[in-house]
Amino acid sequence: MARKKKKNRVPKEIAQIVVDRADGMCEIMSRETGCNGQAQQLHHRQLRSQGGKHDVENMIHICEPCHHWAHMHPDVAYTKGWIVKSTKDPSSVPVERRGKLVLLTEHGGLENTAIEPLDV
Repeated sequence: MARKKKKNRVPKEIAQIVVDRADGMCEIMSRETGCNGQAQQLHHRQLRSQGGKHDVENMIHICEPCHHWAHMHPDVAYTKGWIVKSTKDPSSVPVERRGKLVLLTEHGGLENTAIEPLDV
């Protein structure tokens, strides 16, 4: 029997850019989440159910505890840019990454910023 093809799978080239940017370490890396430090899962900052796309700027590579925590605490996750509202453009919403506010670029780079995620 042939395997079913999964719909809406992250394209390999996009996933690879996000994985390379993380360099094996969780991009959230926060004590409050119970982070284990090991990047294991791709997370859409603007959720797929909210129209989020498979874009490098919309995705972070994080550990399972951080992924679970972000979904269980959306109010805090919005303030840190770990989740982005459907009305926002993830490329213009900073994310708190390993304790620093940055903008994620389409080529897998990072730009420092002082803009708070909810100021956008």
